[in-house]
Amino acid sequence: MEPCLRGEAARDAWQVVCPGARIHTDQHPMPSLESWWEYAAYQPQIGNPCLYYVTGMETTKERLTDEDYALLRSVWASARTP
Repeated sequence: MEPCLRGEAARDAWQVVCPGARIHTDQHPMPSLESWWEYAAYQPQIGNPCLYYVTGMETTKERLTDEDYALLRSVWASARTP
């Protein structure tokens, strides 16, 4: 299942059990850096962003770049904004 679809399923199930709660947006393992980008930007929409990857993807050995770290800053900033 694609990460965003998995996240939506988790969010929907969690809302039944605990309405209004923010979920833990588990992102491990990511199949690629491209998938990580898509899911990282999506995480604040369904819950609290995760920070599992700080140097690169263990699955593909892709390393994070300055652009990736800028995405992380943006994701966390948007998650802190009500």
